[in-house]
Amino acid sequence: MSEQAGRWVRVSTTGQDETQQIPDVDAWCDSHGYAYGDHDYVIHGASAHKGNKKFDRMWAQVLSDMRDGRITVLVVWKLDRIDRKLNTFKMLADVADIPGCRVEFVTQPHLNDLTTMGGRIALKVQEEIAYAESADKSDRSRMTQNTIKANGGFRGRPVYGYRVTGTEKNKQLVIVPAEKAIIREAADRYLAGESVNQIADDFNSRGIPAPMYRGKPGKEWYAKTLGGLLRSPSMAGRVMDASGHTMYECEGILTWDEHKRIDERLTSRAHRKGISPGNVALLTSTLFDSEGHPLYTINKGRPSYTYYCRKCHDGVSVELMDSRINGLMANSVKPHMVRTLIPGDSVNEDIAKLSQDITELDPTADGWLDTVTAMSARMAELKAMPRKGSRYELVANGQTEGQWWEGQSIAEQRDYLLSLGLRFVVLSETEWKIVIPESAELAHEVILDRVLGSDSV
Repeated sequence: MSEQAGRWVRVSTTGQDETQQIPDVDAWCDSHGYAYGDHDYVIHGASAHKGNKKFDRMWAQVLSDMRDGRITVLVVWKLDRIDRKLNTFKMLADVADIPGCRVEFVTQPHLNDLTTMGGRIALKVQEEIAYAESADKSDRSRMTQNTIKANGGFRGRPVYGYRVTGTEKNKQLVIVPAEKAIIREAADRYLAGESVNQIADDFNSRGIPAPMYRGKPGKEWYAKTLGGLLRSPSMAGRVMDASGHTMYECEGILTWDEHKRIDERLTSRAHRKGISPGNVALLTSTLFDSEGHPLYTINKGRPSYTYYCRKCHDGVSVELMDSRINGLMANSVKPHMVRTLIPGDSVNEDIAKLSQDITELDPTADGWLDTVTAMSARMAELKAMPRKGSRYELVANGQTEGQWWEGQSIAEQRDYLLSLGLRFVVLSETEWKIVIPESAELAHEVILDRVLGSDSV
């Protein structure tokens, strides 16, 4: 019966390919008559010099499989694929303590016999060489990173919307125009009131290529992917470390103010008052009793969830109230309006172009002074023109309120009610009313006509 071998394969970075080691490992197993393929130990992107939990767990699994007899030999391409921390001798000693078990190195067969002093000395020497080589690589990498930092260069991989240009030690991020347009559209639509899910679905329906994933074209847009991009400081031209310190700055696709507004909105929709959106009820923060007390959802001591007043100790069924509001909103045939950015009139680019043209004129040419005078007059004329700034307007999106409402999650429906400033008041089991505070974003008449229809209340 063939010995059962385990294959150990490790690469230090996600940019390396561990499959390059497999042909040699397989050839070794074949030449020695080992059975293999059932027990593989593959570690992708883990440094043996620094070590990590993934590495430790995998080695513990090797020892466990040897003790239980699932494998008797571990085949490794090279010594430094196991360890670079001057710890290899102890690790292999742990294997030697398991009767009938051993580790074999494909490219360094002289290290496979630890029963002799020469074999043990060779292993120790090779261990020291591997450690020194790894330490040198670490020092060189640190020096390179310090040089890049001193040059004000970019370190890392570019995110969607940017590409890297420049030399190895002075890399800079520049915007990819086509990808900028996608991020710009997504940000404007999200700030105007659309959900990330809606935007991602629309991108997929239009066949817009998704961001690369691990060096390969993305299959489709996901809400999580798009939301992560929109809230990334990199979209505003700031690359930050884990502690929030800015490591690199460049031209942003979004303004910093837009980034903060998007981040705040995503955060509020993802998690409000410690309650997961998936578990929150429709009327959370919008439902009150006749005394003005907010009602919260509980089910303690009750067969179903109840909107409950902690002061009056009274409540109403969640299912009952939610169905009432859902029926009201789902039946609305009024056009659904989306807060849309309307760009203002701007002549800044025309003025900048004239200014650039003036600097490029040849002062020795005939008529130079007349040309400069005419162009300067045109610049003054443009600067004096009245201009209208960018603004937001409510624009119909082609759906009725009812159609839009039924396509949203409970959390999105609740946020919509909150954005309108609507409050629902329970008067009794059978009576309730809608209250629109004076502080509501839109005028009362506009809200009633927009959502409910003028003849609905």
